[in-house]
Amino acid sequence: VLPLFALHPKLARRQILLHASQQFLEGDVLQWWHPAAAGGTGLGARNNASDPHLWLPYLTVRYARQTGDRAILDETVPYLEGPPIPPGAEGINFVPRPSRDQGSLYDHCCRAIDFTLRRMGPHGLPLLGSGDWNDGLSHFGDGGAGESVWLGFFLYDTLVRFAELARTRDDEARADRYAERAEQIRLRLDGMWHQDRYPRLVESNGDAVSWFDALMGSWPVLSGAVGFERGRSTVEAALTGLEREHQVLLLTPWFGEHSPRVPGKIADYPPGVRENGGQYSHGSSWLVDALVLLSDAARASGSLRLADNLHHRAFEVWRKISPLDKVGPERFDNYGLAPHQQPADIYFGPGYEGRGGWSWYTGAAARMLMAAYALLGVRLEGGELVVAPEAFAPER
Repeated sequence: VLPLFALHPKLARRQILLHASQQFLEGDVLQWWHPAAAGGTGLGARNNASDPHLWLPYLTVRYARQTGDRAILDETVPYLEGPPIPPGAEGINFVPRPSRDQGSLYDHCCRAIDFTLRRMGPHGLPLLGSGDWNDGLSHFGDGGAGESVWLGFFLYDTLVRFAELARTRDDEARADRYAERAEQIRLRLDGMWHQDRYPRLVESNGDAVSWFDALMGSWPVLSGAVGFERGRSTVEAALTGLEREHQVLLLTPWFGEHSPRVPGKIADYPPGVRENGGQYSHGSSWLVDALVLLSDAARASGSLRLADNLHHRAFEVWRKISPLDKVGPERFDNYGLAPHQQPADIYFGPGYEGRGGWSWYTGAAARMLMAAYALLGVRLEGGELVVAPEAFAPER
């Protein structure tokens, strides 16, 4: 939906409100659902995944700022009702019923954030549940105490930005509470830095679990929770492990039967396929945005050569993720997809190297569009399209 803010803001608005209506009274949402033939919500999945509900405030706060449409915050949206998830179950599928209770979009967003704040682990980070953005990490939450370090950065970003939005609505008590919780999370995250990276997860016994991961290489920067040097080290270390000649992996090493621990259903995929060590484009592309932000920070401090180098690096990473790098005669037959489609994944496992996977995937395409907008210095602010002055500067 993010690229639609500038192209089709009415469609973006409609989609935000549509997905807000898939939230339960408790604050969680359907991770996926089908429209009913007669209208409304049909079959959907309610589970213990820890991040789906937080994308509503993530998107809403950006929509309001970029389009200038603050009226959307007061739109009334109904909730859903349905059976709770049985103890010990990952989730259940059913057709929910609409609730008589309803609330403003602002209330829906607050309910989503508070749902996560009630589910924090013993180390001060959000509980992983049955997985986070990478829902293949479905076993680390076993026992209920595994925590997601990535979700800590994502929650920090959401709390900081939503606190600012709350102040514009004179909701000072909520703004203060969110800002205080954000700072507590930032301090917890800061203490987890080890050598050149942040761990991906914290197990219930306190052990940190780490691998090269695109989310952990990018989100410390994207969230604004770390300074320039720490952020640059994080991105560079991740790319050292993830970047290949013609693609950028989501994580490495992949998980299989000989892994020290199988983290969940991610290992149901063959090695190097999809989330299990392939290039999962809509996760890998966040590294591009992180490099652009670092470039902007370097430029603001007067380090123009460094800014140019980081920007060039961002473009190289974007190109490797995109189909443009796969259409040469020596790679195209193996890639196997049309060059105008951004696939969700490009495989990397033995016997699969360079093979294109899930095509026509709108999430991957939207992410790559947003990364391209960042590279071009194009952004929407208050309904006005803004182009960075350096976008037209000659390369130094």
